[in-house]
Amino acid sequence: MSTSKKSRKNDGNGGEDRISNLPGNVISNILSLMSTKDAVRTSVLSKDWEYNWASIFNIDIDDSKLYSKKKADKDTTFVNFVERILLHSQNIKSFSLTCCEKYDSNRMTACISAVLRRNVESLKVNYPHNGIILPRSLLNCTSLRKLELKLPCIFKVPVSNCFYSNLTNLYLDRVEFVNECSNSNQLIFTFPVLEKFELRSCKWLNMKLVEIYAPRLTKFTSTTSFGTVGLSDYLIKIHAARLFTFFSYGDFPENIVVIQSQVVFATIYHYWRKVDLVLLKKIGLQVLLFIKGISTSLKNLVISSDIAKAITQSQLGVPIPRFDVLVGLRISCNVDSLLVLLKATPSLKVLVLEMDGLDVYDYDGVEFVPSCIVSYLEEVKFNNFTGETPQLHLAMFLLKNAIHLKKFYLCSSVSSKPTRHGIIDRLLRFPKGSSCLAIIVDRSI
Repeated sequence: MSTSKKSRKNDGNGGEDRISNLPGNVISNILSLMSTKDAVRTSVLSKDWEYNWASIFNIDIDDSKLYSKKKADKDTTFVNFVERILLHSQNIKSFSLTCCEKYDSNRMTACISAVLRRNVESLKVNYPHNGIILPRSLLNCTSLRKLELKLPCIFKVPVSNCFYSNLTNLYLDRVEFVNECSNSNQLIFTFPVLEKFELRSCKWLNMKLVEIYAPRLTKFTSTTSFGTVGLSDYLIKIHAARLFTFFSYGDFPENIVVIQSQVVFATIYHYWRKVDLVLLKKIGLQVLLFIKGISTSLKNLVISSDIAKAITQSQLGVPIPRFDVLVGLRISCNVDSLLVLLKATPSLKVLVLEMDGLDVYDYDGVEFVPSCIVSYLEEVKFNNFTGETPQLHLAMFLLKNAIHLKKFYLCSSVSSKPTRHGIIDRLLRFPKGSSCLAIIVDRSI
């Protein structure tokens, strides 16, 4: 039978099957734009299409999209589906695996290992169950550019130096690093082209020092949510000359030091229910040492009330550094801590205050006016303003002394209409140092 006859599609219209006649690389691109499940389904179109799907280079697998009603059938179907894809796919550019159900941990490890052998550039795994040990081939996969692991797993590291030549984006969630190098208690990561790095609730076992060399790193995020009370017994050193943005969230801050960086934006937002004074001082020292290392370049800082309290009450001999170029500060704290921090920020222009962290009983006036309020402050924003007396006193203090103030924002959720109007009326009656001030009240008040 001639090729022209083979290419005729029996669709009732006598039309020519032009898709099948496309070059193989074009068909591969088309199939890679489809969902992986639909791409595999094209195997039933004809014998010529039976294995066309094996050429796809973007694979996205999600077990929630399988339609078997029985869990046992679903498990079998899913495992067979993944194994079939990996059996026939030789070159994978992007691989994403999302699982809700629990599967055999050895098979999951084998799946990750098989993907790493196929020159994958982007690997994402989202799996909420314990038991997976990451394959050691992850240590020498030079093709990886993006790696995202959202799974509680163990990564046994038998060497003290790990080098990832092409990795640009790294996201690790609940990865437990275990040092298996008997003659060293430190681990060194080198990422020549890494740009974004995020750690979420990761642990570093049998290690005292973790060093990260990333000359092109611009954004680093650390989130802790172990539910533990206390500080880590290891130190993380980040060598990143281009680091621009730093975020730290969760329970207790990691013991992190940034070396030779130019951090401009930093967020240190941690809360804990109750800590003793000794631990509070240690936290304060740890955070002070960190912000001291970035104080000369930092322009915007966000800190929680607990962090503010820790660094202002620490009595371990490390003074609060001076932030000469800081222009934006968002803080939730008591008035005493606020004034101490304002004294260290002589060039501050924008101040955002979270009133839910303000101790309503700690205000009894101030004895000095920080220079930034008189000389530079242009914008103030009160969030969660309730109109309690200490909050009103603080608002009056800022309105009176900020002679360059241009905008005063008030955001509140007070439900009583008479109370809302009373708050506004009192604010309008306060003396104001600025002659060109706009008081902006959000709709909720």
